[in-house]
Amino acid sequence: MDKEIYDKVVSLLSKNQKIAAVKLLCDTRKYGLKEAKDMVDEIEKNLPKK
Repeated sequence: MDKEIYDKVVSLLSKNQKIAAVKLLCDTRKYGLKEAKDMVDEIEKNLPKK
């Protein structure tokens, strides 16, 4: 995943917009729903806790 998409996903997650982050990956990376959700879950897991 390129840095621009990763940064957008992180930004959406920081705004509690997980569904939008999944949709972004589905639309831009042509991932299926499960693959995109798993990717977002993994990114979210590795973010620093608030």
